[in-house]
Formats: sequence, structure tokens, C-alpha cells
Amino acid sequence: MPAPFEDPAKTELVGRTKIAIQSAAYVLVEELARLDLPEHLNGVLQGDLQSLTGDGDRFCYVVRPGTMESLPTFIANWARACHEMDGVKFYVVVEAFEPEFEDACRAAGAGLLQLNDANGFEHIVDFDDVLPAEIDAALQERASELRSEMFTKRDLKLAELSKRFSHIEELTQGMDEETATRYTAEVTKLHQTTREWGEQIGLALDRATADRDGEALELIAKEIDTGPIPSVGDDG
Repeated sequence: MPAPFEDPAKTELVGRTKIAIQSAAYVLVEELARLDLPEHLNGVLQGDLQSLTGDGDRFCYVVRPGTMESLPTFIANWARACHEMDGVKFYVVVEAFEPEFEDACRAAGAGLLQLNDANGFEHIVDFDDVLPAEIDAALQERASELRSEMFTKRDLKLAELSKRFSHIEELTQGMDEETATRYTAEVTKLHQTTREWGEQIGLALDRATADRDGEALELIAKEIDTGPIPSVGDDG
């Protein structure tokens, strides 16, 4: 049964991944274990799916639909953590990916599996063959600061737009029907644009962190300072 609000494409990919796991003669875990991460990461890991081998090793899988270009920071952190945990291996499962995504997986120490048309695994990167590269602590801290700034700016804008939408009848009072309809559509569009802006900044931060590119981070900082670009008709 799909999780609430789960992307249908991901639901389908999870189902295909289950078939691939069973085809590989691994035991699919029905109830996911909550694995404590090392203290410096302060959290737990479950992933989307887990399996067990005959040797007792636990595989954690994160399933990502679409064509992957960058590895989200939180997934990279999970991969690095698994190299510090006994008997735990970490894999990202995809349908398609760009070359830079494979590079990012290798840098993070993540295994990479690609599903083929027969619902089997193509082993692109083996977890046991890679070790995570050293992370520049200052660069990581800067990326975290920028991500927090982005979230703050995004959430403030979304809250403002939600408030405006909740008073849309009052705000459009006195407008003719065509103008009121256009104003409502513009508010809705700006809400979507703001969310997309946050997603794009997040992806850019992931790429810059994976590439250890401090100059790229500072360019992203300027984009965050500018904030979401308002659509036509935004008075905010």
C-alpha cells in the first residue's frame, strides 16, 4: 500500500525493487529495523527497503525514481554512516542516472544499483568497493548554513502566500471576474514557483557539497539572498 503522499512513480519503483531483491535470493524484511546512526550524526536509518543475506548482513535501500543527477546530502550522510556500522550495507536504487550521480555515490561511499527492464539489478557501484571521501568540515558547515537560510526564506514566503490565499475573496473583492481569476492564478503560481526555487537551491547545494566546490556555494548564497523570484502580479 503506498505511503500517504508518496509519489506514484516511487511506489512503482519500490515494487520493482522488491522483485529484484527476491530475485537476488535475499530475504526481504517486512518490518524495517530502525538502525541507530553513529553519535556524530544523531539519528536513525531505515531506508525504503531492507533485506538480509545468509551471512546476516543487512542491506538498506533508498529508492529514487526519475533520472538522478545529484545525491541529496542526507542520503550521502547515511551512506557514510553505514561504513561505520557493522554488518550494514547501503545502496541507492535508480532507473536512470547521469555520470555525475555515479561520481557522487562513489564519493559518499554509497552502493548504486540500476533496475533493468526485467526487474533485476545492474550493479553499478558495490558498497564494499568504495569508501567515502574526506569531507571538508568548513565547507559542510557553510552548506548547512545556506540550506537553513534557504528554508527560512522559502517558508516565510510560503506562509505569506498561504495567508494571502486564505483571504483571496477579500483581496479580490471589487475586481471584475477576469482580473480576480488572474490574481488568484498568479498567487497559486507564485506558491509553486517558491517551492520549485527551494528544490532547485537544495539540489545545487547537494552538487556543490559533493563536488567540494566552495566557489559554487558562494554563488548559491547570492541566489538565496535574492530569494524566490516573484511572478507577474506579486505585490509582496
